[in-house]
Amino acid sequence: MHTPDRHAIFLGYRTLPGQHPFEVLVTASCSSREPWFVRLRCIDEQACEIATWSFSRDALFEGLTTPVTSKGVALQPVGFALLFSLSSAGHRHSLIQLDRAQVIAFLVRCCLSDT
Repeated sequence: MHTPDRHAIFLGYRTLPGQHPFEVLVTASCSSREPWFVRLRCIDEQACEIATWSFSRDALFEGLTTPVTSKGVALQPVGFALLFSLSSAGHRHSLIQLDRAQVIAFLVRCCLSDT
């Protein structure tokens, strides 16, 4: 049985040390070839890719309630937000904030498409 690809776009905020947060778009995708894996991409206001990272769906579900680290990216739930702390060389100390409810809705859609 073929599982369709799932995609979402979230409005979020990026914070760098010593700067005010600015709006970014974060795309999330879960492909039919790797349905257990979610790829995330952060895009700035000029449509330039800032960063990409990925999480297993299990790690994202766990990260909804407890801190998780995967491939150099720390995920921490704080109130109604999910904070992704990017630690790669070009994005050290960059913090991406997304709405937790929107991420939950995307994960649920991914899981429902598996059934």
